[in-house]
Amino acid sequence: MIRTGVRLELYRAFHNLAYYIALGLGCAIAVLHFVMQVLPKTKAIGVFMNIDYPYSVFNSCLALDLGGFHQSLFFYSVVLLGTLPFGMSYFTDLRDGYIKNIYTRMDRKGYLLGKYLAVFLTAGTVCIIPLILNMALTMAVLPCLIPQVGTSVFAVAGAGMFSQLFYSHPFLYVLVYLIIDFCMVGMFACLALSLTKVLYNRYIVLFAPFVLFFTLQTVMMYTGFNAAGPYYILNPTQPTWENVPTVLTEMILLFLVGFFTFYLMGGKKRDAI
Repeated sequence: MIRTGVRLELYRAFHNLAYYIALGLGCAIAVLHFVMQVLPKTKAIGVFMNIDYPYSVFNSCLALDLGGFHQSLFFYSVVLLGTLPFGMSYFTDLRDGYIKNIYTRMDRKGYLLGKYLAVFLTAGTVCIIPLILNMALTMAVLPCLIPQVGTSVFAVAGAGMFSQLFYSHPFLYVLVYLIIDFCMVGMFACLALSLTKVLYNRYIVLFAPFVLFFTLQTVMMYTGFNAAGPYYILNPTQPTWENVPTVLTEMILLFLVGFFTFYLMGGKKRDAI
């Protein structure tokens, strides 16, 4: 019965117009960055310029374009985009009475687990697919030159988290950050499930994870704990130096708050009333 609930929620999540809209918006930012920021750099290939190192995928793609407008736009909006596909589904299930039919046909634990996984996976894919698309497009027109520390044209500082990995195996560095971004955006989007219990407007539920994301980032910046700012954690260029304990602690807290409050508070008898 648990498997049935998980399968149903995953089907609903990925066969959902809002999912394709959110994914399309993320990919639109990725393509715009490629057209406006990457393609102009191809004109400089083979031409003498006063630069320390030729343009590379690892200082030009969306994920590693430090300070770029499109990069800031993407990483500040990705939590909202990740919540859009299925973050409001628990709210609508409760308010529209759909949950009554669900609870009479399957185990509640399966429904709740499926709901969390569906929101987590849709949000995570909305985050990483545009980044992968942009990197693939960038690789088609720029060389994958291995980053060199002394050139000062790559964003990741020598003291940054996983910097040795970046300067020796940059593709592995990108993979690690794709996993971090997938998990962070997925867990932020899942906060909408917990907040459904205390918020009574679907649009407030939709925007709540983004507001929490932006508020936490602002508070961390003004209190000096920059490494705990979620925007800085998501950004592979590390605008501020990150460290593994801070990243893991924030991810664990997001999971504990999001999953356990939803899973323990959800599925009560009053949900079906």
